[in-house]
Order: sequence, then structure tokens, then C-alpha cells
Amino acid sequence: MSSDADAHKVGLIPVTLMVSGNIMGSGVFLLPANLAATGGIAIYGWLVTIIGALALSMVYAKMSSLDPSPGGSYAYARRCFGPFLGYQTNVLYCLACWIGNIAMVVIGVGYLSYFFPILKDPLVLTLTCVAVLWIFVLLNIVGPKMITRVQAVATVLALVPIVGIAVFGWFWFKGETYMAAWNVSGMNTFGAIQSTLNVTLWSFIGVESASVAAGVVKNPKRNVPIATIGGVLIAAVCYVLSTTAIMGMIPNAALRVSASPFGDAARMALGDTAGAIVSFCAEAGWLGARGGWRGRAGQ
Repeated sequence: MSSDADAHKVGLIPVTLMVSGNIMGSGVFLLPANLAATGGIAIYGWLVTIIGALALSMVYAKMSSLDPSPGGSYAYARRCFGPFLGYQTNVLYCLACWIGNIAMVVIGVGYLSYFFPILKDPLVLTLTCVAVLWIFVLLNIVGPKMITRVQAVATVLALVPIVGIAVFGWFWFKGETYMAAWNVSGMNTFGAIQSTLNVTLWSFIGVESASVAAGVVKNPKRNVPIATIGGVLIAAVCYVLSTTAIMGMIPNAALRVSASPFGDAARMALGDTAGAIVSFCAEAGWLGARGGWRGRAGQ
């Protein structure tokens, strides 16, 4: 019986990709524009946030090794404070996932209008959003292996522009461009760093993904802690390298109003075709992350 049950569960690599994919999701593609309001000094905000995110990931890793029950925060709250507070925790978390899924699907499908102008029609946009939501519901019904495979592919596609910019963007990086916008917030150093924390901290929502899905993970006592910390580290490296590179590629005034910073950076470096490819990969990662978040709501 246990071997049959394990056959429907997922291993370490898919779960790690799920964690990093849920964390980065879609927000990573707008981060450079969001942080441009503060400037390059945001690098200090990243360092503070990464330390906190790693500490939080270690807490989840420890709790999941002690109690690998599915549900994550809900399971821990139920065990510590009883079923009533556990239920409240679960309801609020589930509502957050539902609302977040709807909002992100609307934004993600809306950006697809770059490739499919018909999506600018409100009715077509609405019907497409409903269809996308139900596609991911059906994929989750098929089973955890299916949705983790879909998200693994989406995460890999999303990593193409992120890693590409993080590694190769430095060939077009200009120190003077980066330093010219070191602190454009109008605040002192402490205030500027503090102002970035809302954006950078939000970027690590999803750190609990593996513990929530512990019920569908093989050997959760081992794999959930590793996937949690590994996913946070992958996201942290991608965040810092890619956003810093873009801030040194695109002048601050243009970056602040950019709707697609990664696409704009690719166009600047390699032309319109590269920009279109990066935009497509970003969309794949954006929508693919919905599968993992939909699965979290179900779990």
C-alpha cells in the first residue's frame, strides 16, 4: 500500500522547483521597475530580506522535520493551539490563495495581449481568465505529479530570462548607470532601505509551499526541509543578480515606467526578437506559477 501511495507523490527536485517557482512566481519580472523608485541602494534591502527569508525557511524546515503533516502553517497551528485556531488559519490562508490566484491570472492573461491583441476585448479576457483557472483546477485534480511537472517546465522557462539576465546582463551593465540612481527616493540611507523591504519581503511569499504540500511529497521529513531552503536560495540568487544587472542596464527614468523590465533589457542587448522570447518565457512562468498556488489552495 505504501509503495502505491508513493507512486503518486513527488520527489525532491520537482518540489524544490515548485518552491522557487511559487516564490518567484510572476513578481520577479516587475521587481526591477518596482525597486527603481528607490534605486541601487535596494541591494541592502535584499540582504536584510534574504537573511529573514532564510531564517523563516529554516523554521519551516525544522517544523516539517518534526511534523511532516500536510497543511504547513495550518497543521502547526492546529497541533499547538487546537482545531479552532487551526481551522481559522486554514480558512484565511485558503482565501488568500484564492484571491491571489484570481488577481494574478487577470494580470498574466492581460499581458498576453502583447502576443494576442484579441485579449484586449474585456469579454474575451474574462472568458480566457476563467478558462485558465479551470485548466489549473483540472490539472490539480489529475494529481500532484501532473501539476508539479507543469510547474517545473514553467519554472525552467521562467528561469531562462532570469538566469540569462543574471549571468549575461553584466556584459551590458554600466556602473555609472547603476550609481547615478543609487538613492533616488529622496530619503536618507536608513529610510531608503526600509522603503524597499515591503517589496523585497513580499517577493519571498511562498516559502511555506513545500510544507503545505507535505502530504504529496516522498519522504517529507527529508525532502521538505531541503526543498524549502533550496527554493529560497535559488530565488534569492536570481533576485539579486537579475535586478542589479537590469538597474545597471536601463536608465532609472526608463526603468521606473517599464511594464516589462526583463523584456526591455533583452531588447536593449539583443534586439526585438530576444525581447519577445523573454516576454514569452516570463508569461510561461507567470501562468505556470498559478498551478502551484492553485495546488496550495487545494492542499
